[in-house]
Amino acid sequence: MTKTTRRFLAALLGLAGAVATASGQSYEAFQSEWTRVTQNAAFHLGPFQAFLSFDLRRVGYGDNVYFEERPIKDFTATLVPSLTFYLPLRRRAIFYFRESPEYTFYLRESGMREFTNGYGAGGKVLLFNRFVLSGDFERQSRIQAISVELGRPTRETRVATSAGLFYETARRTSLGLTGSIQKSSYADVSSDSGEIPLSSVLDRTERTAAVELYYRIRSEAFWFVKAGLTDYRFVLSAESRDATSAQVLTGIRFPILGRISGTVSLGYKKFDPKAPGRASYAGLIADSLIEARTGRFSVRAGFRRDLGFSYFENAFFYIEDGFSAGGSFYPAGFVRLDYSYNQSRLGYPGIEAAAAFAGGPVTGPRTDRLWTHSAALVFRVLRTAGLGIQAAMDRWTSSVPGWDRDRIYAGVYLTSRF
Repeated sequence: MTKTTRRFLAALLGLAGAVATASGQSYEAFQSEWTRVTQNAAFHLGPFQAFLSFDLRRVGYGDNVYFEERPIKDFTATLVPSLTFYLPLRRRAIFYFRESPEYTFYLRESGMREFTNGYGAGGKVLLFNRFVLSGDFERQSRIQAISVELGRPTRETRVATSAGLFYETARRTSLGLTGSIQKSSYADVSSDSGEIPLSSVLDRTERTAAVELYYRIRSEAFWFVKAGLTDYRFVLSAESRDATSAQVLTGIRFPILGRISGTVSLGYKKFDPKAPGRASYAGLIADSLIEARTGRFSVRAGFRRDLGFSYFENAFFYIEDGFSAGGSFYPAGFVRLDYSYNQSRLGYPGIEAAAAFAGGPVTGPRTDRLWTHSAALVFRVLRTAGLGIQAAMDRWTSSVPGWDRDRIYAGVYLTSRF
């Protein structure tokens, strides 16, 4: 393999993973993004900097691929190539375009084989050396489990438009205003779509306005504060499901790569349905996941608490408390052993009325739980890229009679972080 080929494959499997992670952050300072784009590109095409990625997920066998009471066994795979072109201009502007098709494969359930697609475009413009004006548009369609509550494959389509204006200091501390409009639609694709069409209860438009502060502590570590308002308008159940929320979140964001990486954040949310009689929420939210690595070992732990819109009309929303923990051991430079444990508890305020829908009595408020154990053997492919062999087990229990279910999966995947 030539040096050029090795460099290309490393960029394909490794650098693009870092790009994807960075793009998922709330905000990236203009100079940081300029450096990342101009120095880490897989290849150049005239004035354009190009990034490639190839994501391979859940290539294997599952004994309950729809995660339903009546298990169906099948072989599955999801392939997601992605190509992003950046156009940096005179250290004053960065524009991009991204294309990301996706193919979902089922061996026996041929009706589930489907191509979906995602694309996006946007950019940042530096004004007067301190102000950054940004705008983005993204459309993404994919088949996946859209929430802990809905573990079955679901077609989700999101169209989002966002804009922001930030003031940045020389130390990359940033203060700004952001706004976004996101339209989400859903469709059942499994063999048993259930009694209630997803579109009738979950299709919605979200409008959000927020103020964000990122204070650079050291290196790539930032302390942040976000405060915002969101208005939810549902398409087919507007009278019963429209709502507003206000929230504030603060925490520390560690570097993407390093001995300590991840985010620690805590906040407060007030969620108010517009329909009288609906349950509301006011309290703690959190979204934290930290990984620490030393020598041959790494450990990780996380906690999350937030609201999710429920598939069940009489529930409206659930409160999810999630905990995760795991670790990795590197017996050699080319191999890694992973173990992960995840637990989620879903509470449904005022869901006692679900007894009639479920066909049986329920004692007290409804509570669902999901436990997941996962183990993997990962081999280094190139630089920070690895190929993993994974086995996982899911266990779902519910206070509603007859809703317990299990799932076992074994397969392979690609990772950009070895």
